[in-house]
Amino acid sequence: MDFVTEKERRRRSSKTKKGPNAVQRKQPGSPKSVKSDHSKEGLLVCEACKCKLSKTSIVYEAASSPSPPLPRSSSSSSWLDSSEDEEWKEQQQLRAEKRAKLMQELLTSEETHVEALKGVMVDYKRPLESMKIFSQQQLKNLFGNIDLILTWNMDFLASLRTTLSNGQSGCFGDIVKKMCLILRQLFTAYNENYQLAQETYTECLKNPEFELFVKNRSNQKDSKTNLLTSLYLPIQRMIMYQSLLKDIARLTPRNHKDYDDLWMAYQQLRFIDKAANRVAEKRKNLDTVIKIQNSLIGEDCEIAAPHRSYVFEEELTLVVGKSHKEKTLYLFNDMLLLTKMKKKKYEVERRILLINCTVDEKEDDRFLFSLTTPDGEEFLFSSHDKRSWIQILSSTMKKLHSSAILNDLLEGDQEGVFANQESDDFLTKRMLMKKIVKWSESKNPEQVMREIRKMSKRIERSEQGDLSE
Repeated sequence: MDFVTEKERRRRSSKTKKGPNAVQRKQPGSPKSVKSDHSKEGLLVCEACKCKLSKTSIVYEAASSPSPPLPRSSSSSSWLDSSEDEEWKEQQQLRAEKRAKLMQELLTSEETHVEALKGVMVDYKRPLESMKIFSQQQLKNLFGNIDLILTWNMDFLASLRTTLSNGQSGCFGDIVKKMCLILRQLFTAYNENYQLAQETYTECLKNPEFELFVKNRSNQKDSKTNLLTSLYLPIQRMIMYQSLLKDIARLTPRNHKDYDDLWMAYQQLRFIDKAANRVAEKRKNLDTVIKIQNSLIGEDCEIAAPHRSYVFEEELTLVVGKSHKEKTLYLFNDMLLLTKMKKKKYEVERRILLINCTVDEKEDDRFLFSLTTPDGEEFLFSSHDKRSWIQILSSTMKKLHSSAILNDLLEGDQEGVFANQESDDFLTKRMLMKKIVKWSESKNPEQVMREIRKMSKRIERSEQGDLSE
């Protein structure tokens, strides 16, 4: 739609009045006429649709219509194609340069790491062995298998140097894959012992001779780190391996012969790190449970079990009628211990299994909440941190309900094929698949339907927070 200003309209109107028989011819591409009674307000009126528009909103048809594309000659097409090729080649060159820098960083950082581990052996481990102020077991707890870790790193460094110096286009993924077979055992053992090493270090500091020895070593000019920091080096290096290898793999072209090996090596390193952390967490949890067990007295003080994990502990008030008794509660993944202090120990008064228990937050009171067993026995507690306790208890019992369903899936696993798998998600899916296959092969449809109904009911109860039969 075309628009003209009021001034232009008047000019055209005056031309029309020059002769009664004059004919105003519309020139091709000339704008349509617009009349306006709002010249003071700066408005225009379109004769076609009678709409009012401000002068600033005028858009001419010629300006808004798209221009036809220019024909692309063969010479311009080839020039653009060559330009795109040059840009692509430049990007690939930059990626290759970044990849080469990261590979060099891997090599130089590995050399630095090996020298740092040698420093731990020369500056700390061997002198302490010759001083004989600690037993062999204490030194083993302190240093773990760091000597074996050093041997592995030296072998890996030698292989890395040989491969990269031969100019094999940076193909070292296969080396990492082979070295991971040994690294998994070494790193898992070291990571599992790391917390014990920290505790042993703190205990050893009580020895004045050791404290003076560590202080003197740390103050030496050629000493870059102290002993406690040096003990973290293997764990820190594992994190660096994953980061560097991931970045190198991302910069490696898909048609590179080392592409698949690099990504497989990266996945192996991730698996080693996660598996080692799981083992360390299990060991840490077991140590905590045993430590609590050693502080207990009474008939039900044997609490250590492979499946049991520690969750939380706190002092609470147990409300019984009008009396208020201070208790120390230990929460585990499957039970709650009520204890009281007695001769610097904790006497177990009650062991409450959490399966099928319910929690009531007592909305009419700021501090009170209750835990009710399947038999209807209610334990009333008072705490200033009531909300946190309710959340922790509810979360723990929900996980316990999920475990109960998983145990149903595990029924019939005579060979234990899946019982040793790492992931609970993997367990659930695979065991459910195994159940389905077992049902499909069954010749007793009534038995199959009974098992399906039973599992369905347990899932429904789990969603409602109740697993009672």
